[in-house]
Amino acid sequence: MRRAYRERLAEPFAREVAELVERLFYGPRERRELEQVYDRLDAKQEALSARLSVLAPDLPAEAVDAAVEAAFNETGEKLLAELDAAGLPRATALRQLRVHFRATLVMPVPILRANACVSGDTAVWEFDDDDLFGRGFEMTALAAPR
Repeated sequence: MRRAYRERLAEPFAREVAELVERLFYGPRERRELEQVYDRLDAKQEALSARLSVLAPDLPAEAVDAAVEAAFNETGEKLLAELDAAGLPRATALRQLRVHFRATLVMPVPILRANACVSGDTAVWEFDDDDLFGRGFEMTALAAPR
């Protein structure tokens, strides 16, 4: 049973989380990938239940599912308590964290055109971390020649 737990749930989950932790920065892409890791956790738990049902054919599948769920929840509660004791944010708090950017450009001449709010020689762009997905956020401005 320990081998099934390790092979079906613990090692794959730890490997996916380690890949994210080893990255230099934790940004919107990593947050999205972490959410996907958590979403796949249910599938890993179901795979573990299926494997344990094969190892214990006399037990009803519902009983095995309930036991796996109870053990998983108990382990999760212990981990959350350790996170709280260490003062680390929970994943739900990380998911709710939003970063807002404000970039200001001041030119020596008036700005003629920009994809921002323009006032004379100043352009201001405001965007959130979600705007950085995909191509990123492009800031353009055209100033009058001197």
